[in-house]
Amino acid sequence: MKKIIKNSFLVLIITIVVLFIMLRKDYKTIISAIVDSNKLYLLLALLFYFISFFIDSFSFHMIIRNYTKKYSYSNTLKLNMMTKFFNGVTPLSTGGQPLQIYELYKNKVKLDDSTNIVVQFFIIYQIAVVIFSTIAVILNYIFHIFAKDLFVRKLVVLGYIINIVVLLVLFLISFNKDFNFKIIGFGINILSKLKIVKNKDKTMEKWEKKCNNFYESAMVLKKNPRVLIYGTTLQIVQLLFLYSVPFFLAKSIVSDLNLTYINSVVSSTYVNLIGSYIIVPGASGGIEYGFIKLFSNFFKEPFILSVTILWRFVTYYLPLILGGILFNIKKKDILPNVLDKE
Repeated sequence: MKKIIKNSFLVLIITIVVLFIMLRKDYKTIISAIVDSNKLYLLLALLFYFISFFIDSFSFHMIIRNYTKKYSYSNTLKLNMMTKFFNGVTPLSTGGQPLQIYELYKNKVKLDDSTNIVVQFFIIYQIAVVIFSTIAVILNYIFHIFAKDLFVRKLVVLGYIINIVVLLVLFLISFNKDFNFKIIGFGINILSKLKIVKNKDKTMEKWEKKCNNFYESAMVLKKNPRVLIYGTTLQIVQLLFLYSVPFFLAKSIVSDLNLTYINSVVSSTYVNLIGSYIIVPGASGGIEYGFIKLFSNFFKEPFILSVTILWRFVTYYLPLILGGILFNIKKKDILPNVLDKE
């Protein structure tokens, strides 16, 4: 809880700094554009975000049902919303997975099964991200949407490479357990000699356990291709809805905008590639920079800043707030039970 409070305070500070930087030039025009925005397009943006959320939750619930039929879809929705909060206040969105494991364990799902559920969901999501990003790269090659800024190009390419590497590592860990134990052991030995790893045996045990979890989860997916195919398809669809949000927000600010739906989705995909490796909670600061640079191809300041603020509110701060409220309502039911079982 101390880390959550500390990270939440950090998010607040970064948010204030980012807003100050964006609003300092012409805050009256930026705020006026938001106030006078087309409310129908705003509602469509919210609708598309929550459709994305419901599909994402359904994909997660489909995996859960392979292990228990007693965990309802409504519970999955609540858990997924709380996950948004934990991911939002932790670097690289790493805080949500432990919460998911704890919550499932509390609801009488075995700890190993809970871990497998979360790992399977992560594998499916990562496959979907790489497939969607690859489609975006192909569309960019056809329609020439890529940002002219060379630095932003490098950031996008780096994000794309990192996501592919993560997926390759996942497959490597998942399907070749013995080989990975040797690689991990070799790496930990080197880090131990460099005094970076203090407790070699404990670190090795921790990584062996992680490899076992990924291996077991991958074997379950391999034996049940329907879950893998359906889950990946659902994730691709939810990404499409999520990456559609900026299009409607842009239209709410500038109705006669020279921005096509495909251009917007591709640009949004690139923005999220940039945000995927920024270690600050919520990728704050860096992801706004990427959004402004990529969408500035279609319209300029101050309207791009108005759209950026709306986009961050809809896709980050709103679920962060809702997830935080829900967690504070349910935390007395979650944390004590977990500690009792442990």
